[in-house]
Formats: sequence, C-alpha cells, structure tokens
Amino acid sequence: MLKRIYILGFAFIALGLVSCDTNKGLHRKNVAQLYQQQNVFIKPQLSVYHSSQTQTKVFFEVPSTELLYKKSKQTGEFEASLDIEYKLYNSYEDLTVNDSSRQTIADKQIELGYKKIKGSFDVKTLKPQKYLLVVTMVDKNRDYTYTNYIELDKINPNNRQNFKVTNQDGKVLSKPYINSFDSYVIEYNKPSVKELYVSFYKREFPLPKPPFSITSNEPYDMAPRSEYTISTGSEIQFNEPGIYHIRAEKDSKDGITLYYFNDDYPLVTKVSHVADPLRYITSKKEYKKIDSDNTDSLKIAVDNFWLKNAGSPDRARRLISTYYGRVQDANNLFATHTEGWKTDRGLIYVIYGPPNIIYRSTSGESWVYGKEGGPLSYYFNFLKINSPYSDNDYELTRQSGYRHNWSQAVDSWRRGRVFNVDDIQREQDEYEQQNRLRGQSNPYFWY
Repeated sequence: MLKRIYILGFAFIALGLVSCDTNKGLHRKNVAQLYQQQNVFIKPQLSVYHSSQTQTKVFFEVPSTELLYKKSKQTGEFEASLDIEYKLYNSYEDLTVNDSSRQTIADKQIELGYKKIKGSFDVKTLKPQKYLLVVTMVDKNRDYTYTNYIELDKINPNNRQNFKVTNQDGKVLSKPYINSFDSYVIEYNKPSVKELYVSFYKREFPLPKPPFSITSNEPYDMAPRSEYTISTGSEIQFNEPGIYHIRAEKDSKDGITLYYFNDDYPLVTKVSHVADPLRYITSKKEYKKIDSDNTDSLKIAVDNFWLKNAGSPDRARRLISTYYGRVQDANNLFATHTEGWKTDRGLIYVIYGPPNIIYRSTSGESWVYGKEGGPLSYYFNFLKINSPYSDNDYELTRQSGYRHNWSQAVDSWRRGRVFNVDDIQREQDEYEQQNRLRGQSNPYFWY
C-alpha cells in the first residue's frame, strides 16, 4: 500500500514538471517518436549554424532507403516526395510564430541502392533571444510524418551553434562525435576570427548511479590535459580519444565540444564494447568475473552470461540483439561528455526501453512507461543541465522508491526476458481487471 501511494504521488510530480496553467504549448505534446528508433521510418540528421545575427542555416540529410519510391503516372519513373516544413516558436510553452516556411523535394530513383538526400534552408531569427525550431518532414508517398525539435540560442555569440564542422566529404556534422580516420574543417561565423582555442580533456567518467540511489556524485576533475590553437577553416585531424572543447575566445567557457570515444562509435562492433554495459544487470562479483583484458576470454565470458540467463541460444541471440541495440540507440541519442549509454537517459533507455510517452519542456523531459495516470506506471524526470560542453546533458531526478521497479526490470533481463513498456501495460491490464472483478463480486463496498 505504501508503495502504491508513493507511485501515485510521483505521478503528480512528474506531470508537474511539464504542466502549466494552460494546456496550450508543445510541452504537453507526446514526442516519444524521437526515441523510438525501431518504429520510425524517417530519421533525418539535422544541424544548425547561426550564419549571421539574423539568420540560421539548417542542414538536413535523409537516406533514400528511409523514403518510399512510387511509380509516377506522368513519367513512369519511381519517385519520392518529401515535404519539409519548419516553424520558429519562442519556446515549448510559447507558440508565438516568428518564422515559417515549407518546401517539397522530389527525388527520382535512377538506380537501386543507397544515397543521401541533403540540402539546407534558412530561418530568420531577427531578435537576439532563444527560440524553438520545429522541423516536420512528411514522406508523401507513405503518408508518414516525423517531427524534430531544436532549441536555438541567438543570445550567446560564443555557443556551439555559431560553429560549423564539416568532414572530409563535405558533410556538416549533426552529431558531436568524431573519429581518427576523418579530417575536419571548423568554421566560426565571424570572419575576423582566424584562430580557435582547443582544450583537450582525457578522463573516464563513472557509470551513472541506479535511479534509486540518492547519494551525491563526486565532483569531476575538468582540468585539461593540453591546450593549443588551430586555424579556422583549415583541415585538422583528432588522433587521441577524449574531449575537444573549441572556443573563439581563450577565456570563454562557451564553444563547441567534439567527442572522440572510439572509431566505431556509436556502433557496438567489438567485444570490448559489449562487456561494460553488462554492469547494469550484473552484481559486482559477476562483473568482475566477466571483465578481462583478454579478448578471447572476454567474449567467452559475455556469451556464457547471456546463455546462462537465456536458457537457449535462440533466446540469447534475441536478448543480445535487443540489449545492445538499445546501447547503440542510446549512443546515438544521448551522447554528451560520455557515451550515450552511460548517461542518465541512456541508463533508463537500455534497461526499460523506449518510453511510450515523453513530454519535453524548456527545463527538461518527463518519461512515462505505461498508461499515464495509472497506478502501476513508471515516471522518470530529467532536468536539463546548462553546460558549456553539451546541449544534450540531462540529469535524472532520483528517488529511493525506484528500487522496486528497477529490481523488476533487471530481474526480467536476468531471467531471459526483454523488459519493455509492454510488461508494464500488461501488469496494468491485470491490475485493472482484478479491480473490476472485485467490484463485480463486492458491489456494496464503498472503497
């Protein structure tokens, strides 16, 4: 009974994060599509660059394999049709429209295979303020819509959106992670700035604490390993894994930060990448036994862990595919100063899966697993951290009451079952059915 009271109470806290006196605004819109990587057709890559004080350029890229090509009645050729619309609001909470536009891109399928449909459009940002840019893409042949949300900061002239990074193929980076085999060109929107200041940080960040742990984090030592300068517009390479914080002004904390985790990131491709995420579902003793510098013994230990818990090779393969698929998606979605799976949102995403409801506001995100308002639903609040090193850093509001549902989720993995929102909804349905049966057999009970 105490547990149920706590969960219900926390539901109101979670909704309070994103609720205001009015239901108007995007802060009450379910944006779970953003993180449901397996269920979306279009996954555009978007990046923004403040090309001037009054204009922001948005670069987009969509793989042709994510669009539906249909045979045109007029030309007899297979064509795709992509609508791109944007609206520039003041914020999630204030839907005053500052600028908007729409364009249609038609692409002919000349030959089968993969290609990139890319381009850019300009957004008018006349006032030095913060904005919310909402970009909607519609595959007209499939009648499928995908919407993305980008917060723009036109107040700070030194922040990351005033820099543009392109790789050796001329692609504008939409994600801040880099590798050693590419070369990069970094531009700043003030032509008078010829030199950029680089601080290089080299350190391993600890895993996030469980959601029920309310002990304070230890402070990080953020002293740079080295500092140097580079020329704007010149081709450079980054050969050592770590964090590269690049600024237009030496004494400014604000700039653009690039992360070199490994050359395969965000993919999980090596044995060395699969052991660490197991720490979420293993005891200290088990993990110590698995962890090894020897690649062959490490692979055997990881395989044995999954086989032991799954009970059969087929179930083990399914567990491995889902678990490390989530790790890979978390890497792609939540990377900050550390790999995406090692962030607070990555922790919850890997163990629980994508939430079926997400509310996003200026101050953070609220995730809901199950039916909103249901007594057995799970709620997680993430507060956005104002950091010069990342605009993607969110911290989980931890609660001791999470211990029960965390144990349930981890136990599910350890018993050879993928844990996801369906498990929670199934429990809710059973709970509601039991209540209905109680009501039918005891119609006169006042409670």
